[in-house]
Amino acid sequence: MRSILALCLLLALSAPAQADRSPRPWPEAGGRGSAEGGAMSLDAAVALARRETGGKVLSAETVNDGGRLVHRVKVLTPDQRVRVLRYPARR
Repeated sequence: MRSILALCLLLALSAPAQADRSPRPWPEAGGRGSAEGGAMSLDAAVALARRETGGKVLSAETVNDGGRLVHRVKVLTPDQRVRVLRYPARR
């Protein structure tokens, strides 16, 4: 039981450092990944947000951001902060 509590405490203390990382810049067209310059499906954006933050996804939607389609993913991080992440969407 103590080892489980120690593991939970260790994970809780290490999570804020990961959650506070600034998001990576979007790949440019022709970059690594798809021919669409890193554009992804909404499901892929949700999975990436969950993996990058270790948090719980609260909502996800595709929106027009200044003529550019982006996936907006709202996440509750392990340190109980809400973050909104944006990822390039497929057209």
